Order: sequence, then structure tokens, then C-alpha cells
Amino acid sequence: MELKIKELPSVEKALNFDLEEYATMLWSTKYGLWKWDILNSKIYFSDRCFEMLGYSENNIYPYISHLIYKDDIKDFSDSLCYHIKNKIDIFHFEVRLVKIDGSYIWSYIEGKILYDKCGKALKMLGSISNITHRKKWKDNLYKIAFYDTLTKLPNLNKLKSDLEKLCRSSNSFSVITLNIDNFRTINNTLGHDIGDKYLEKISMLLQTFCSNNCSVYRHSGDEFVFILKNKDASQVVESFANLVQKTLSNNTFYIKGNELNITTTIGISIFPDHTSVPSELLRFSSSAMYYAKNFAKSTYIIYNDTISLIALKKSKLENNLRVALNNNEFEVYYQPQVNIKNGKLIGMEALLRWIKPDGSTIMPSDFIPIAEDTGLIISLGEFVLKEACSQTKLWHTKYSIPLKISVNISEKQLENKNFVYIVSDILKETKLDPKYLELEITESSAIKDFNNIVALLNKLKDINVKIALDDFGTGYSSLSYLKELPLNTIKIDKSFIDNIECDQKKKAIIKSVIILSHDIDLNIICEGVETEDQLKFLKSINCDEVQGFYFGKPLYAEEFECRFLK
Repeated sequence: MELKIKELPSVEKALNFDLEEYATMLWSTKYGLWKWDILNSKIYFSDRCFEMLGYSENNIYPYISHLIYKDDIKDFSDSLCYHIKNKIDIFHFEVRLVKIDGSYIWSYIEGKILYDKCGKALKMLGSISNITHRKKWKDNLYKIAFYDTLTKLPNLNKLKSDLEKLCRSSNSFSVITLNIDNFRTINNTLGHDIGDKYLEKISMLLQTFCSNNCSVYRHSGDEFVFILKNKDASQVVESFANLVQKTLSNNTFYIKGNELNITTTIGISIFPDHTSVPSELLRFSSSAMYYAKNFAKSTYIIYNDTISLIALKKSKLENNLRVALNNNEFEVYYQPQVNIKNGKLIGMEALLRWIKPDGSTIMPSDFIPIAEDTGLIISLGEFVLKEACSQTKLWHTKYSIPLKISVNISEKQLENKNFVYIVSDILKETKLDPKYLELEITESSAIKDFNNIVALLNKLKDINVKIALDDFGTGYSSLSYLKELPLNTIKIDKSFIDNIECDQKKKAIIKSVIILSHDIDLNIICEGVETEDQLKFLKSINCDEVQGFYFGKPLYAEEFECRFLK
């Protein structure tokens, strides 16, 4: 007899199950029992089955196909046919069964198929158990493992899994890494609650691009990834990237009284053009995105060989940086700071240099960004702080000159909740009086998490450490927040000093900043002074201190001592 599952058998209540069939099934009483008489195409249910689904013999659907959830019928039928066709006697299947109220339960169906001597299927005996609770628990675990709790988007685990599946085929697709520009500023200045709401709204927008050929994932923090499936991926992906950026930029969110716009930077990699390795596709698109950010935000770039070489160079530099830290290849240099009125040395700025074993020097601009990205800046920052404090204390003892030492502090260091304790411990260890230590923070660092920074700086002020606002004029340059920050010094950036001799606007700006700063009892130091004319102008407008090549380049400790202290 050839089985025709297209016409699934009718359902009836079993009046009895004979003892031989009970002995064959050995089912627990908590299970519903069923019997399928294959020859007359009828299925019989026990009372427990009817109770489980809420039916009686009077209102049960007439055919088993009506009881099976529509999306499960084909898979159930195919599996049943396969078992009978191949003379497999044990059958088990998870399926949704429709209850009388239209809802469904997840059921685990088990059965044993009985054949005659000729191998013809005669009947099946089995059980039905309600596994809805177990299925929900399993689904919850799956969601926790593969979906982001904030945005409800598939997460990095799901992204990796889907990429591995896609890379097993030959069909072209694109990986599009999208980063929200300036998200950290929003998060730090307005708070994480608003930052989270902002990400939720962006996620909802990103989901509008999804289809059978397009899916979106939350990679991490403010980074999302699209997978765009298309046989002409390289042609379609640019139009898609443009559409995403245009759509996002045309939206404005209003969250708790804050008006927030969206701009994004995108990096793209293509399978199999760039690589057929899932992890590399993800890495290449991310590299392209960060490469784009180096030039201009709100753009997109498709991965290429140039980006590959830059990423490789960065990777090598990162590895070398770790080795250099272990091998103590770093040295602190010192640049003099001078009282403009009497020309006397009043302190120095500590500047980090990487001296390689071959004697060559790598400048901070080449390795500090990587150190910040990798978190190595924390170790480097502590090294500079300890070395600078120790050296200053040594010069205090040796020459009895009350020199101050200025040390640059990175944003990552300021984010460390133990930073104040680290500074305090270093001062105790080196025995340097805190009043001689001046920590330099940038405008961008100060404004990104303003309230927390104010609290942190006040704690430093409580232990008598001085604070300077570095690079003033290059960032937000808002004079309004100067009164809120517990500052001692404003350091005007070199870009304002360059060509000041013939730039009347620069002169007017610096003069105004100095007058205002003095009115609120702040010291002013101008860096980048290289000519006598610059010095004369700064003297004429009552600048307090100066620093630059006119007085001396950064020097290692022994050379600085020989030139300025002996």
C-alpha cells in the first residue's frame, strides 16, 4: 500500500485500547495516547489527547490535518512518509497542534509503526506530550544567545552563524558595517538612558530595510551590520549604502526634550570578491568603516587593497606596541614652560616617545591613537605619570627649584573609576607634592561626559592637583562651561599661535580669551611659540606662560637637566 499523506486520516475518539497495544506502547499516563489504523485511514485519540487540546468527540476537527498548525503540515507529512517508505519503525516529531480556542500547543509526537510479514504498514501506536513550556524555555535561551536585549535585533553570535552558512554557498552577498557617528558624545553628555532610546529608534529604522535578501544585526555598542544578498552585490551595495545613509540623515528624534539627528559611516566587504572567510568579511567591512572615519564621517567605503595594507600596518604596530611595553622601549621627554614676564623656567610638559631598539623614534601621533583603541593607553599613561612625577621630585631635591610638571591625560584614563586613586598612589610613591602636578585634559574629553568629569576634577582638586584645559580653541571652545570646570590653567593651542603676527582675528580671539580667563582667575599658557614676534605679542596682552621651540624642543631627562637646570 502506497501511503498518500496528502489526505491525512480522520480523527475519532478511541473507545478502548487493547492490552496488547498498551503493553507495546508502555507510555506514562501523563501522555495522550493515539492509534492510527493505516488500512482504514483513521486515527483514534485517548481522552487525555482530547483534554490536552480542549476538544470532545463532538467538536473535534474531522481530519488530523486540521489539528496540525498550517506551517507544520508539510514537514510532518514528509517525515511520516519518509519513515513508512523506508520501513523505519520508530517515529518522533515536534509539531504545533491547534486547540479548540484557535491557539496551539507544542507537542512531541512519538510512535511505533507495526508492519506485516511483507513489510506493509498496518498501524501506528504512540503518544502525544505537551512540550510548550520546554519549547518556550528553549526559545528564551535562544533569544538570549542570539538576540540583543536592547534593540531586539540579532546579535553578533547570530551574525557569525548566518555568515558561516552563507559562505558555504557560491551566491554573492555584501557585509555592510554601519557606525553611528558621535554616539559616544550623546551617550556621555545626555546619559545612557537617552543613548539607549536613541539606539532603539535607530534599530527600528534599520529594520525597515530588511527583506528576504537583507537582514540587520547589532554588532556592538553603536555598530550595526547588514547582510545584503544579491548576485550583483558590487553594483547594488553602493545604492543600498546611499539609501540607508540618506534615510537616516533625514530623520530627527526627539527624546526627553533633546533633538537628535543621525549620521553614519559605512564600510563594505563583498563575498566572494574580497574573501570567502566569514570572520574576514566582518573584519574587512569594519576596517573599511574605520578607514572612512579617518577621512570624513557620513561616508561609505568599499574594502580594497589599500585598506588591507593600512589595516595590516596597524595590526603590526599594535603587536609591536605590546612588545615595546613589555621591553620598556618608552621614554619620557620634557619641554620647558616659561614665565613670560621674567623668562624663568617654571615647569615642563612630559611627552612620551617610543625609542625602538635600533634607535629610531616613533612619534606619539603614530601610536597614541592605536594605544587608545586597544586600551594600552591606560598602561602608557600610568608609566608617563609615574616617570614624570619621579623625575620632577628628583629635580626638586637636587636643585631646590619648585618646578611644576604637566602630564597629558587621555579620555580612557578619565573613564577609569579608579583614576583619582591611581594619581594619589603615584604621588605618595614618588613623594611629589600634589601642588606641583598639573594634569592636562582636552576640551573634547571634558565635554563628552561633562557631569562626571566635573566630579572627577573636583576630587583631584581636593588632593591639591592642578588641572589644565589643553588644546583650547580646537574643540567646542565654549567659554560658558569654563566656569563649571574646576580649572587652574587654559592652554591655547598652537594653531592659534601660528602666523599670529599677521592675523588680526587670531590676535583678537587670544586677547579676549586671556582677558576673560584672568577675570575668572585662570592662568593662561600658549604653546607653539616659535618666534620673537609671537613672544612680544603675547607679552603685550598679558599672557602668563609660554611653551614652544623658541625656548626648546622636548628633550630626554639628562639633556633637559644639562640645558635648563645646571
